[in-house]
Amino acid sequence: MENLFVTFLNILFVGTTLITGGDDGYLYLWEGERIVRRIFAHEGAIFALHGKAKLGLVVSGGMEGIVTLWRLLIE
Repeated sequence: MENLFVTFLNILFVGTTLITGGDDGYLYLWEGERIVRRIFAHEGAIFALHGKAKLGLVVSGGMEGIVTLWRLLIE
């Protein structure tokens, strides 16, 4: 992802997967030092992230007041 201008407000490890939540409303999945996936999650900043590695679940909370449950599928 070139020319990415985002402030990461939170960070989460689910197993070996690094996930960050941005002020742009996207979740970012990382592989090493590289972003491998960008997922639109909220209308506005992501203020909360929590995960359960054994279940492969992630919960995100956005500025708009919505909480979303995600199933983490790692290929």
